[in-house]
Amino acid sequence: MSCRHKAHNDAISYDSACIQTASGRMFSLLSPIAEQIDFVYDIAPQLARQARFNGATESFYSIAQHCALGADAIYQETRRSDLAAYFLLHDAHEAYIGDIPTPVVTALARLGCMNGIGNENHNIRHVISTLRDMIDLAIWQAANLPPPLSSNSHEDHDYGSSNAGD
Repeated sequence: MSCRHKAHNDAISYDSACIQTASGRMFSLLSPIAEQIDFVYDIAPQLARQARFNGATESFYSIAQHCALGADAIYQETRRSDLAAYFLLHDAHEAYIGDIPTPVVTALARLGCMNGIGNENHNIRHVISTLRDMIDLAIWQAANLPPPLSSNSHEDHDYGSSNAGD
C-alpha cells in the first residue's frame, strides 16, 4: 500500500493509514519503506519536539535528548558504535507514531480485554508492537543497519526510562 490521494466528497484526502511528516512527505504506516525515512528533516526535528514521559517532567526532556544521551553513554561505556547507533534509533518510530506511554498501552489492553478483544497480553500490545516493528525495520534499512537480534534489546539499556511514561 502506498500513500495515495483519494477523492472524497469533492475534497482530496490522503489514505488514512498515512501521515504527513515535518518535511511534507507522506509516510505509510502500514507499508513503511526505507525510501520514506528522512533522518534530517523528519526524524530528528520530530523527536526533538516530543517530550519523554508524556511531558511529566520538571523541565522539557525530548525523545531526541533521551536517544542522544543514551547513545553517547553506551558508546562511552562500550566503545561500540553499532550499539550506540541502535540506541540512537530505538525510539525513532516515535517520530511517526508518537510516544505511547506504557500505562496508556496497559489501559488500552485492559479495555480491549473487557470488551472481548483478545486477552490483556495479546491484543493492543501486539498491534502496537507490530506497528513499531514494521517502522523500525524501515528505519534500520534506511540507516544501513541489520535488524538487531532482539527488537526489545534496547529496553535493557533504556537509560532514563520509567513506567511513568515510557
